[in-house]
Amino acid sequence: MKKQVKCLDVSKEVRIFAVRASEKIMAKRLTKKDRKQLYERTSKYLEDISKLIFAGAVLSSIMKEDISMWWLIGCGTSVSLLALYGAYKAYLMSRE
Repeated sequence: MKKQVKCLDVSKEVRIFAVRASEKIMAKRLTKKDRKQLYERTSKYLEDISKLIFAGAVLSSIMKEDISMWWLIGCGTSVSLLALYGAYKAYLMSRE
């Protein structure tokens, strides 16, 4: 059995006010201080990820698996450098 939903009869002005109030809440912008903290934390996070990826590539190459050691170190190093570049860019953005 379907439930019937009753629509409230509200004026047009009230509906417009409610929509604009929800837009203001959703469109709240970060302050300069919050943005700086966000970029600093992102920079530290990406730096740690870069170190972990590189360490994982080196440790994986030590294990005796059927994976080319140079391919593994090359891919690990390139992804690690990409994450480190992202950390550097986030650090620069936090200093602006």
